[in-house]
Amino acid sequence: MSKKPWDGLNILLGALLALWLLAGCASSGDTGRAAKESCGSPRALPSPDGSKIILARPAGRFCAIYTVADDGSDIHGVPAPGTNASRMTPSYSPDGRQIAFTQTADGDRTHIHVMNADGTDIRQVTHSEHADTYPAFSPDGSQIVFARAHRHRTDFLARTPWVDVDVYVVSLDGTGEQRLTQESFYDMSPPYFSPDGTDILFAASPASANSPNRRVYRVDVKSRTLHALTDGSSFDFDPVFSPDGSTIAFMSSRGQDRSVPGGYEVWTMDRTGANARELTHARQFFMLPYYFPDGRSLLVVKELPDNVHHEIWRMDADGKNLRRIAGPEVLSGP
Repeated sequence: MSKKPWDGLNILLGALLALWLLAGCASSGDTGRAAKESCGSPRALPSPDGSKIILARPAGRFCAIYTVADDGSDIHGVPAPGTNASRMTPSYSPDGRQIAFTQTADGDRTHIHVMNADGTDIRQVTHSEHADTYPAFSPDGSQIVFARAHRHRTDFLARTPWVDVDVYVVSLDGTGEQRLTQESFYDMSPPYFSPDGTDILFAASPASANSPNRRVYRVDVKSRTLHALTDGSSFDFDPVFSPDGSTIAFMSSRGQDRSVPGGYEVWTMDRTGANARELTHARQFFMLPYYFPDGRSLLVVKELPDNVHHEIWRMDADGKNLRRIAGPEVLSGP
């Protein structure tokens, strides 16, 4: 059976159950292991000036937000006031002054929050009874795009992950919330605005969990018209625009045997979905590519064979000079 990369929304939100039970783990002496397995998506994003990388990792019983230098050194926690909740999937505002993030609520619900980059002035943005995650700012910093999962569904393993996922946008003060897609996807990669703010890019699995593949989509913010950029014949995921908006980097299984380890590579294509080109031939489990602000290099996350720990890597925009910049201790904690 093929291994899937850790980009799935249902995997991220399924981890919330473990977070909810961490108090019980503490009494059994297994708090550290439970936390390391429960911070959800290992997304790591560059700051607007490219000097830092923001991420979430375990901090005691919960998950907290940290920054690390672009070479993997000098890790620091964002000194937000303590709370009995986990903070995950952080991203910077375009001016670097604010951070949007996911915070756990009662049970396994999650909400979008915003705070200043120094950890002050925390504000809750969404207040739904669902699971909201993967926040990212619009280019002008006035809105946040996020994924919302609407309900639980029991799968073949008798688990109840959050499913029926769609793309939403909301103003920073919580007003003007809009649902941009009506597809009720089974699963979704992080959504991102285009650099000009006209489109939102994401990848998703169809409503039926039986499909092994995933498509890359682009939705027009104003018209809400949905465009499929890949045909669904392969597992295409984690798309992101280049800083100039002309290119999309994404992960794909195309041309690979997904039953063999290392069946996913970094690809690029035009904004329309044309001219797809394979960048890497690393035969590693890379995921979550994201361009540095100058567009000359990409950050990618590598999942290690234990399916728990991750490393941060960097490569040139043409796929060359692939190198590790941070080991598993950065994303997983000491």
